[in-house]
Amino acid sequence: MTKRRGKGEGSIRRRLDGRWEARIDCGWVNGKRVRKSIFGRTRRTVANKLPKALQQAQQGTPFADERQTVEHYLTQWLEHMQSCIRPRTWATYEASVRLHLVPTIGRVSLARLTPGHVEAMFQQLQQNGTSITRIRYARTVLRAALNRARKWQLVNQNVASLVDPPRHRAREIQPLTPEEARTLINSFRDHRLGAIVTVATALGLRQGEALGLRWQDVDFDGGTLTVRQALERSGGNSVARRPLAFERKEIHKRIAATRKRSPARRELLKQLEANRKKWRELRSVLRFVDPKSARSRRTIRMPPACERCTQGASEAPA
Repeated sequence: MTKRRGKGEGSIRRRLDGRWEARIDCGWVNGKRVRKSIFGRTRRTVANKLPKALQQAQQGTPFADERQTVEHYLTQWLEHMQSCIRPRTWATYEASVRLHLVPTIGRVSLARLTPGHVEAMFQQLQQNGTSITRIRYARTVLRAALNRARKWQLVNQNVASLVDPPRHRAREIQPLTPEEARTLINSFRDHRLGAIVTVATALGLRQGEALGLRWQDVDFDGGTLTVRQALERSGGNSVARRPLAFERKEIHKRIAATRKRSPARRELLKQLEANRKKWRELRSVLRFVDPKSARSRRTIRMPPACERCTQGASEAPA
């Protein structure tokens, strides 16, 4: 006689389609009995999964929705991250998700994502000619997204952390020699950007840090310069702007060929205004942001060359 399982121990049966199914009673939720099914090709497969699922049900840990795909989750994750990180960083996340993650593993169930799927993603991207740097960044983005999924109890482990990224041989940085730095500074001595080139080169500032400098950040008496902010370009869509630029050029040609105050000219002017409106919606925005890290907020002593060029720029007429 077959021994029946006790209450709360789950049950195992074979389905009509040939698969085996283990069912777990998760209790009552909002007046409705909730059950969880686990599927496998063999009885041993579902029997091995059953104890862990029973423990999860007893602890009250929610089960992952196996119908949710990686693409659906990454879309939700990007919406959440939009208010948590800088716009420029979010744009790189979105591009990596759209170009690399979704086309390769987007259709995989989030709950069933395995290290093998991530390995296959690496191979497919390499076959498509994607650079190692972009593949490693795609893994970084996926790992960050799955860390959030673990906190939301959507997955039990971060499979991206279990897979080593492709090896990358970093290019050796070749900084300017003192003589090359002097040549660069001297070549911009009489240029309108001479001051910013001199300061950025002599102090090793990032481009955004140099562009974010204000006169109040320069202490002429103490001979120091303080980095407090950076200028960042965010948003915009250069790809979508290209056909608009071509369209605007064609409209200008047609306007030049039409008579003034003619109905055709008025219609072309309306088209030109609509083109400009779309252009404004797609253009990027410049804004001041905090420096890249806490250590980026720093006060640097300026060498004599920087002091001379900044004093000369401050005394120049506006």
